[in-house]
Amino acid sequence: MNSFHKSSIRLMPGGFCISNGQFINIAPGADFEKRLEDAIIDQQPAIGEHDLHCYVETSRLSVSPLAECDEETAEAMYRLTLRSKDAEEVIIHETSACQSLRVSFGIDKDLHNFLMRTFQYVVFHHPIVGIIDMEAERQHSGDDWMTVYATHGTLSIVAYRNQKLQLANCIETMVAHNRAYHVLNTWTRLGYDVLNDTLYIIGDEQEILKLKHAVSPFIKLCE
Repeated sequence: MNSFHKSSIRLMPGGFCISNGQFINIAPGADFEKRLEDAIIDQQPAIGEHDLHCYVETSRLSVSPLAECDEETAEAMYRLTLRSKDAEEVIIHETSACQSLRVSFGIDKDLHNFLMRTFQYVVFHHPIVGIIDMEAERQHSGDDWMTVYATHGTLSIVAYRNQKLQLANCIETMVAHNRAYHVLNTWTRLGYDVLNDTLYIIGDEQEILKLKHAVSPFIKLCE
């Protein structure tokens, strides 16, 4: 998926990258957010004075129907569904292009405030919304399929049955066999056919190749 704007930042587990550039690793530790902020400041000339689109690749998300839940209810569902964190977070709500789904996702409050202070204008996104929007426009040969978006630190999965969204999830892992396990486990749990249903793998080129190599022996239609 190549939907990133001219001035964008991808926040991923363990680091970030600017406008689809090189991944900048931040070692884990108690002061992770502060070191992340310092590294972003060092990269600020690459962003310039443009508005910033920030893609938060996090597993802390929930999905709700827009027509049935307002943002207050969606946030309550988010907090009930996900384990609480020690650090305070900001819950951001993003709507699919078809205006039927809301994706609620969390970002560390201090990091959120830093980005809002540092850049002229920041729009926050979760990549899974872009995947859902893409799937709404794509022509499919069948009614049942699963699409996986693999990046450096996360694996996003959307699954469709009778052309309707059944599951949207994001998993934080960089280990190849863990990614393959999550894909195959989700495929099995949802009852997809290994011969007739299709698995689409998109994302970073190297991650696509590794994941396809791992799962294609078990799923015939792997694209």
